[in-house]
Amino acid sequence: MLLQSLVQIQASTVEYLPGMLHSGCPKGLLPKFSSWSLIKLGPAKAYNPHTGLEQPGFLPGSSYLLPWDVVIRSRSEDEVGLIEPLDGGPSSWPAPNKALVGKRGSTGGLGRGRRRDDVARAFVGFEYEDSRGRRFLSSGPDKVVKVLGPGGAKEPATRALNTDMPLYIPSPAQGRGLKPNYAQLARLYIVVPDAHLEITLNPQVQLGSPPCSVFHPEQTELVLPPDGLWVLRFPYSYVTDRGPCYPPKDNQPLANCKVLRGILRANTASPLPPQ
Repeated sequence: MLLQSLVQIQASTVEYLPGMLHSGCPKGLLPKFSSWSLIKLGPAKAYNPHTGLEQPGFLPGSSYLLPWDVVIRSRSEDEVGLIEPLDGGPSSWPAPNKALVGKRGSTGGLGRGRRRDDVARAFVGFEYEDSRGRRFLSSGPDKVVKVLGPGGAKEPATRALNTDMPLYIPSPAQGRGLKPNYAQLARLYIVVPDAHLEITLNPQVQLGSPPCSVFHPEQTELVLPPDGLWVLRFPYSYVTDRGPCYPPKDNQPLANCKVLRGILRANTASPLPPQ
C-alpha cells in the first residue's frame, strides 16, 4: 500500500498533460507549459477612461474600455437622508421643513421609502489583434469600439459580458477586394475599482459545435481583488492530446469558435475583520 502511494505521488509530479487543460482531459494532471497569463498592470487609476489604453498598435478610437456599473448596495431614503456630523457625535435627522439633499446636490426627488443604489464603476475590454499586429477593442460580437470625441466610451460593457464573444472576427482594417484577414481575441482587460467589490474571472473557450471540449486555465473562478488594472492574455493556439486546433478556414463558419458568456461576475467584497 505504501509503495502504491509513493508511485501515485511520483506520477502526479512527473507526468504532465499532453496539450492544454480542457473539459475532456484527464483529471489530476497539469499542462507542462501554461498558455494563459494574468498580470496586474497597476492600480485602478492606471487606466484613464478619457484617454483609453495608451499602448501602440490600436486603431484610432478603438482603445477605450467599456464602463460596467455594478450595484454594491441599495439604500432607502431613510439611510440617504441621514446626516453624519463632522464632530463625530451621533447621527441626526434633517431639521423639520428641510428638504433632503439628493444626488449631485439636488434636493428631494426620491420620496420616503424609495431606494437609491450605491454603484461602483468597473471597466472591461475585449481586445482583438490581427496577423499584422493591428489591435482594437470590441463592444459586442459584431461591433468595434470607436470613440471620436472626448469623454471615453459611452456604451456599457453589459452586452459584451452577457453574450458569447467570438474568438475570430474579420479585421476591420482590411482593404476592399483583398483576402479576408481575421483578428483573434487576444486579451481581456478588467479595471476593478477601489470599492467594496470583487470580480470573479472564469474564462472558457469553445472551439467547435457542441459536444466539444471547452478550454480553461489551470485555475478557474479566480477572484480579482479591488483596486487593480488586470489583463488576461488568451492562448494564441489551442492544443489537445490529439494535436492543435487550427483556426477556421475561409469557407468555415466562425460562430462555433467563441468565449462563453459568464467570463466575469461581480460580487460585494467581504468586509475586513476588525483590527
